[in-house]
Amino acid sequence: MWYYVVSIILLIVSVIISLTVNYSFKKYSSVYTRESGANAAQKILDFFQINDVQINSISGNLTDNYNPINKTLNLSTNVFSANSISAIAVSAHECSHAIQDKEGYPLLKLRKTLVPIANFTSYGSYFVILLGLLMDATNLIVIGALLFSIIVLVNLVTLPVEIDASNRALAIIEQLNLVEEKDMKGLVNLRDLKTKKELKLKDNEVIISDKLSQLINKKVKDEIVHKDSNNKEYKFIISGVCENYVSNYVFMNKLTYE
Repeated sequence: MWYYVVSIILLIVSVIISLTVNYSFKKYSSVYTRESGANAAQKILDFFQINDVQINSISGNLTDNYNPINKTLNLSTNVFSANSISAIAVSAHECSHAIQDKEGYPLLKLRKTLVPIANFTSYGSYFVILLGLLMDATNLIVIGALLFSIIVLVNLVTLPVEIDASNRALAIIEQLNLVEEKDMKGLVNLRDLKTKKELKLKDNEVIISDKLSQLINKKVKDEIVHKDSNNKEYKFIISGVCENYVSNYVFMNKLTYE
């Protein structure tokens, strides 16, 4: 009986995730951007000096993917040629996988090994479960459920790859100014590295990126000193360390900057 419950729960979770992704994509598809998905992808690859990846247009809805085996970035039609925040976000996400590949990101290598197994068991599990139901064979249904659980396991193991790619994508979009600042509101936020809570910019204080924090060995409440072109020193207190996967940043509000 347990396998019925597990299968139903997994199916419900899959449907909820799919609906959420489709809703978000549709919502931001109506927000116009100056760059198309394909153009944004090319700019990102050029910026990171990735010259061996080919950008292709493929059929389907949200079938976008990066193939590390043949080095292709495959964008669905409604991403490849669309000028929208959704298209930019999806392109940046897939480009982030190409960046992971270039850096030799360990979990991406693991996913490269596991995906073929997951694809095979995906088709096999549905066939075996259906066959078990038609033949009223409990053993076949159990085997099908176990095969399906392999797919779930693979997805769980490689989930950090997707989270890392999404975080990179947000930072890249902001750094390369692929989306207008007014349209980025609500899409990109300064988030605490550990708690994931949104950080607020305060007067006379700054928020620094995690990479910069490690580089200069500074943490929250430490003082950071900045010298301008005239060698004049400005001292600020670090109010937060944020997630950031591209370059080294110091964030401050307008009053602090002035």
